[in-house]
Amino acid sequence: MSQAVALFNAKENDPHTGKPLSLRKLCQFVSDNHYEQEHERIHLDHKTLARLAKGGVTCTESNGKKAWLTKKEDDIIVDFTIVVAHWGFALSPKRLQEHAGNILTARLGNRFPEMGLGINWATCFITKHHNRLGMYWSSAIDSSRGRAVNPITKAEYFKLLKEDIEKDDISDELLYAADETGVQTGTGVTERVIGPAKAKIQYQQRSGNRKNITVLPTICADSTSLPPTVIYKEEAFQTKWLQENPLDAW
Repeated sequence: MSQAVALFNAKENDPHTGKPLSLRKLCQFVSDNHYEQEHERIHLDHKTLARLAKGGVTCTESNGKKAWLTKKEDDIIVDFTIVVAHWGFALSPKRLQEHAGNILTARLGNRFPEMGLGINWATCFITKHHNRLGMYWSSAIDSSRGRAVNPITKAEYFKLLKEDIEKDDISDELLYAADETGVQTGTGVTERVIGPAKAKIQYQQRSGNRKNITVLPTICADSTSLPPTVIYKEEAFQTKWLQENPLDAW
């Protein structure tokens, strides 16, 4: 809209007729140019353009004067929301509103009403910053792993590890890292299959075996590795399992 106002004040002419563009055509002209550059269609209202061309203010500017939060506080809240979401502690609308209320209480004191922000404040705030914030259904993450996913914990861990290695002069060939993963042979993974034409979905039967096979890989800090340990849920160990064993697993 600001581009349309600038072109209106510059008396932009129609490239075909050479005459000044009407408000409707000017809005369409700017909208088409934006679509060609960004591949995003934005509708511009010619009545709004006429009001702004006469010195009016946009709804955003008008609402900004009535808003509790300043522009800087808005940016701080948006940045904070994105950071904690990356850590795995995404805010709910209620928690977002609580953080905003704490900021306003700290700045305004008794001038901020006890009832706080409106019931729909969080929804309006997310809509206002839709280009940076969005609403999602949360997916659970293991709490112990989730608490460890942050720069402070990682930095402290590697700091302590480095201090212990240097203090005891531990060589690389004595440092090992191990992990485990489970595999269910009866479930399999999604794959491309062939079925009748124009079908919406193609089912694939599998054994449904839920027995879990655990694989334990172990890697050394000197770039070597131990043969992976494979654990089967069975009654006894069979010697034939060691045959045709390209990974030399135990």
